[in-house]
Amino acid sequence: MKKILFVIGSLHRDSFNRILAQEAAALIGNRAEVAYLDYADLPHR
Repeated sequence: MKKILFVIGSLHRDSFNRILAQEAAALIGNRAEVAYLDYADLPHR
C-alpha cells in the first residue's frame, strides 16, 4: 500500500493547508495510508 505524508506547516487550526490535506485524505480513502506531520505538535515558544 502506498503511504502519503501531509505536512501541516501552519499553527492555525483552520488553516487552508490543513483543510486541503484533510479533503485530499478523504478523496484518497483507503487507497493509501495517510499520515500528518503537524508542526503544531512540536514544541515552540
